[in-house]
This record gives sequence, structure tokens and C-alpha cells, in this order.
Amino acid sequence: LVNTDFVRQDNLGLYSLTLKAWRIGSSAVQDLDLVEKGRPILNKLGAETGETVHLSVLDPSGGVVYISKVESPKSISVQTKLGQVNPSWCTATGRSIIAFNPSAAEKVFAGTLEKFTSKTITSSHKLKKILEDVVNNGYSVTTAENHPDMGGIAAPIRDFTGEVIASCGVAIPEFRMNSELIEKFIPIVIDSANSISRLLGCPLKFFH
Repeated sequence: LVNTDFVRQDNLGLYSLTLKAWRIGSSAVQDLDLVEKGRPILNKLGAETGETVHLSVLDPSGGVVYISKVESPKSISVQTKLGQVNPSWCTATGRSIIAFNPSAAEKVFAGTLEKFTSKTITSSHKLKKILEDVVNNGYSVTTAENHPDMGGIAAPIRDFTGEVIASCGVAIPEFRMNSELIEKFIPIVIDSANSISRLLGCPLKFFH
């Protein structure tokens, strides 16, 4: 624990917790609060779209992890697991977070951009342009980049300081992701993310 900086040892040989443990605990409490406040809005998003809904946060690995979800009632839907970690750079919820988090994006670009499907974007130049578009537009859309049979639409969630701490969105089977459905769902997803941000006290100036 000393070597990993969770506790410190003083001159008398006594141990005490460091702020690292506090930061991790604070993050966990924040996620619990986010899940609790966001649940009614996620349920509404699921009811309005009929698709699987995810609430995601950044994982220490640089990926994104699902901390809450709403299952789709449709017989053919996207199947995922709570706690599942996905690459942040080729998923809609992931891009909606790292686009606003330069240090996380830098970590992604420093690693290998693996090609998961024939549609996965592995060009750093193209990906940086996509992340710029996410910032400008306030949402992200991916189609069959992380998995050949699924895509997603997501938008960022901000806390009371305006910092992007999470994202929410819908995961959709690739064969249903036509332009009409995407255009229909984008404002619904953005409104859901903004509603959660408001509950977290986000200042109005940050909303698109």
C-alpha cells in the first residue's frame, strides 16, 4: 500500500491514509450519485427510443465503463454488461468524454489504435478531427467501429463545475442505424445528457 501510494508511514512507523485513497472514494461516491440522479432520465430515454441505454464514465485504463444501463425491450438489441469496459476512442459514449478530456485523449493517442472492425478509424488525424466535431456539435455517433453489428449515439454529461464527467447514449444494432433514425435520436440523447447535467448543477452556459 505504501508502494502504491495509498498509505504513508511516519518516522514512528505508524501508517495513515493518503489523499489517493480519498480521491478514489470520492470518485466512487460521485458515480453512485450520478447513477441515482440519472436513473429516471435513462429510463425515459429508453422508453422514447426503444434501444439499450448506457451511462458511462472514464476508466483508469483510458477506456469507458458502463455504470448504469436500461435494457431494450426489442427482440433484437445490443447486449452489454454493467461494468463492461470498452475502448473510449471508437465508441459513442467514450468519444463524448475524451473529446472534452485532453489528458485522456492524449493517453489514447499515445497507445495503439486497434482496428476492431473494417469501419474502425485508426488514423490519429481523422480521430482528432472527429473529437473536435464532438466538442462543436455536443454529441457523438459511431457505426460498427467497436463491434460490427452495433453503433451508438451519445452526449456528454457535466458536473456543477462544467467539467465533463460522464456520458449517456443509446446503443443500436447496426442494421437499424439509418440516417433518419440517427437524426431523430440525436436531440433526444442530447436532451437526456443535459437533463442529467442540470441535476448535477451544471451552469447553463455549457449547454448546446
